[in-house]
Amino acid sequence: MSQTSPIIFDGYAFANKKLMQLKPSIEQLAGQGRQLKIAAIVFEEDEGSMLYTDLKAKTAEILGIGYDRFLFSLKNHNLA
Repeated sequence: MSQTSPIIFDGYAFANKKLMQLKPSIEQLAGQGRQLKIAAIVFEEDEGSMLYTDLKAKTAEILGIGYDRFLFSLKNHNLA
């Protein structure tokens, strides 16, 4: 019976590598006068979505992509 060694995956390094691969394409589009923007709609009561959109906003900033977050509350819309 052969034993295999565990594989350690560095998610931060992988994500950073992917960001650096995307950046030239985004810069090329910007050089052509195209403005990229992401819009997110999120309900403030959903903590997971709030974290997710915060992370996406940081990533967009790193890449030079515009980011708008539209924040809503279930309480204000009588949905809770």
